[in-house]
Amino acid sequence: MRFQYPAVTAEKGNGKNRSRAIFLTTTAFALLCGGMEAPAQTTRTAQTAAESTASQAARVPFDIPAQPLASAVGAFGRQSGLQVTLSSTQAGAIRTNAVIGSFTPAEALARMLAGTGVRGSVRGTSAVISLGGAQASDLTITDGSTALEAITVGKSARNAATGAGFQGTPDWVYDTAASVSVVSRDAIEKKQPRNAYDLFSGVSGVSVAGAAQNPGVAINVRGLQDQTRVTTTIDGARQNFQQAGHGYTSNVYVDPALVRTVEVEKNAAAGVGSGGSHGGVVGFRTLTADDIHGRSVLLNFWAPWCPPCVREMPEIDRFARSPAGKDTLVVGLAIDEVPAVKKFLAEYPVGFPVVVLGYAGLNWVRRLGNDGGALPFSVVFDPGQHVAHRKAGPTTAAELAGWTSRF
Repeated sequence: MRFQYPAVTAEKGNGKNRSRAIFLTTTAFALLCGGMEAPAQTTRTAQTAAESTASQAARVPFDIPAQPLASAVGAFGRQSGLQVTLSSTQAGAIRTNAVIGSFTPAEALARMLAGTGVRGSVRGTSAVISLGGAQASDLTITDGSTALEAITVGKSARNAATGAGFQGTPDWVYDTAASVSVVSRDAIEKKQPRNAYDLFSGVSGVSVAGAAQNPGVAINVRGLQDQTRVTTTIDGARQNFQQAGHGYTSNVYVDPALVRTVEVEKNAAAGVGSGGSHGGVVGFRTLTADDIHGRSVLLNFWAPWCPPCVREMPEIDRFARSPAGKDTLVVGLAIDEVPAVKKFLAEYPVGFPVVVLGYAGLNWVRRLGNDGGALPFSVVFDPGQHVAHRKAGPTTAAELAGWTSRF
């Protein structure tokens, strides 16, 4: 393509003619580039389509034995060189046919899925597989990327804290055959655990190791323990603490009074949160606002250096473990530093959670109506979260039971 323009004489001082010449030259160059781009783009598109058609028609050697669909899809992708999209995760019970010989990817996919009720198609450089007779959706995009299917986020059956199973085991445990144990909220309330060790009493295949002076526990699942062999999480966050030395080296620190449920998966896991452990996964779930909604709450302010508080502590513990205190959440609020509180609780363990407020906790004592800041100090909230009773000075299990029996 040729362009001709009349010659323009650019005399010295004639800026107008010079500008016109530059403009015409630039326009011609742009037209040339634009005219060349369209054929080049067409050529690239045709070349891509030809390569895609050739890849589908080329025969490839396959050696895929009969196996579950999930693993067969991986083998097909590796041997065909295609990107495979599986449009459902419910593939565990489906077995595919063996494919041995030289076939095009489309032929191999059809042979592998024949008679399984699973649909599959090869499209360009990818293959799409759909389960359950559903319409196979093309999840690929023209630029080669892959669009994910819709992801629904919400509460599942695994969020249940109790169920109709043994000791309140949730129903989802029995839906699929697996080596899973669940310590339900009902079981925790019946056990009234004093420490994390007590949570696992009666759980088959699970034992714990620890020391009296260390509140952390190391969990052993079927003989495997420490060195990340067993992954431990709290609300999905990994908690294994590793230390070098003799004895057990992997600890998790948890207050059983704040635990909602415990899930123990006793096999190798590679899913989200498992960390690739081959011993199993132990997941702690903590109490949520829904768990205390409709329950009364007892806040007991105390301190290890307060003799009346020390004498009162067994009464608070007795109430928390009694049937009268079953529907009341008891929380101890310590007015001291962490080392002193830990030392006291190691000698006198209790069955309810204790939160260390430090000496700043006296501000809360005053804000709740105890202007003098005297300890011990107990405040009871009714199920509507209104202050129902408050007392500065020691109380008893019987007195607390009388207060809460009115709710």
